[in-house]
Amino acid sequence: MEINCSQNTDHYPANNCIKFIGLYFSSSHARDALTGLIDPSIDPATIEAMRERLGLNNPWYVQYIDWIKGVLQGDFGQSFRFKMPVSELIGGRMINTLWLSLATLILTYLIAIPLGIISGRFNDTWLDRAITVIRTLALQHPYSFSH
Repeated sequence: MEINCSQNTDHYPANNCIKFIGLYFSSSHARDALTGLIDPSIDPATIEAMRERLGLNNPWYVQYIDWIKGVLQGDFGQSFRFKMPVSELIGGRMINTLWLSLATLILTYLIAIPLGIISGRFNDTWLDRAITVIRTLALQHPYSFSH
């Protein structure tokens, strides 16, 4: 049986789980949130105390369960990069995300509904086929730039 590795399979959840497991148990397993942020001159006992306080010495599944519990309570944790709560980072960007989503939705309907009506009205004509080709290319567009 031949396997086509060039096919885009990112939309299959099982593939994403396999990627996560592969990445977790590869070189990233030896690192944690403190890697790269610690000054080499800091006492190892201080680093170990920080790891214990942050729960980084716990197994990965305990860390994940603790994170999920926090998320369910609205606590997404602390950003080491920006030195602020992640919920504040998300909140500050939420309004722009909502405006972008609304504009995308409106633009999509303004294009899709008239094209759907035209394609339905002129079924099996060159115009219908042209709209079908354009639609197919438009649907393929995100995949062509991500791979």
